[in-house]
Amino acid sequence: MKKKSLTALFIACIFLLTACGESSGQDSQENKTESKEGSVKLALSVGNYSGDSVMGMSMNKMAELIEEYSEGSVTCDVYTDNSLGDLSSQVDALVNGSIDILVAGDSYYSTYAPQMQIFELPFLYESNEEARHVLDGEAGEKVADLFEGTGINILRYWELGMRQLTNSKKEIRSMDDMKGLRLRVLPVEIQVFAWETYGAEVFTIDGSELYSSLQTGVVDAQENPLEGIWTNKIYEVQPYITLTNHVFTPAALAISEKTESKLSDAQMEAVRKAADEATDFLRENMDVLEQEALEELRNECTICEDPDLSGFTENAPLIYEKFEELVPSAKELFDVIYSSRDEFRGN
Repeated sequence: MKKKSLTALFIACIFLLTACGESSGQDSQENKTESKEGSVKLALSVGNYSGDSVMGMSMNKMAELIEEYSEGSVTCDVYTDNSLGDLSSQVDALVNGSIDILVAGDSYYSTYAPQMQIFELPFLYESNEEARHVLDGEAGEKVADLFEGTGINILRYWELGMRQLTNSKKEIRSMDDMKGLRLRVLPVEIQVFAWETYGAEVFTIDGSELYSSLQTGVVDAQENPLEGIWTNKIYEVQPYITLTNHVFTPAALAISEKTESKLSDAQMEAVRKAADEATDFLRENMDVLEQEALEELRNECTICEDPDLSGFTENAPLIYEKFEELVPSAKELFDVIYSSRDEFRGN
């Protein structure tokens, strides 16, 4: 991209990487100190994201702020590009304390709290702002409480943005156009059920194989946020985009309970303050990049910006009911989410 704001973000990223010390998986973590009274070095990971992604830049911002607010008693190494293993293993490493702070899509945490997948159900939110209101409120707190005793403590909810539908076959203008479309989805049971409900032929394929699967025609379609569609060059093999805004994808920012137990109260306060400010940084830049990605993609793809979503939204309750079958304790969370949405909408 040649947008000025992206250039500015890249320059900021380079500065932060220099200041905070982005690390590769080959770097050892043996210098981490376990003393509550002395200095501590933390390992921060953004999973499969690169250092110059919004996630990477935001984590580097957080690392810089932790060091500032702890007056240098906490230093940080930031790990990117799955250099510490795949995301599932990194969540396990967070639990055992070998990774101190991690950001990952909510589905990766669902082994420890399956209720968390509720935030990724289709057509729950009308906008990024509404989703953030829900996650920052009682619903987000209730899900965070479910992790007590698991080894994971949720600090804040970061995000990947609203997901959009892309394909190589035709313009998708309504749910009727989904019939027979070979669609790659996340390997999550409720996501598979959702897209089968919408008429697609569903395939679960790892993200590392997504581009090649689209390129070779193993699947016709996929769904991801605009920023990911642009930066991962999905548009090269997917000439049609439909702006469905069907799912908002949170990514939980979490700290290991073992790490928290090693930090003094002042150090933990520094971490929480840094997490809050880094969350604001991420959201501001995500909004900018989402709009810029859309502008760039308009030059590359045929984009349906006003699809008929009625078929999708009318079938969404079937997916919510299925989720309650899979996770019976989710009913109370639905009530809290609906209440928070109504509050945001002024109802």
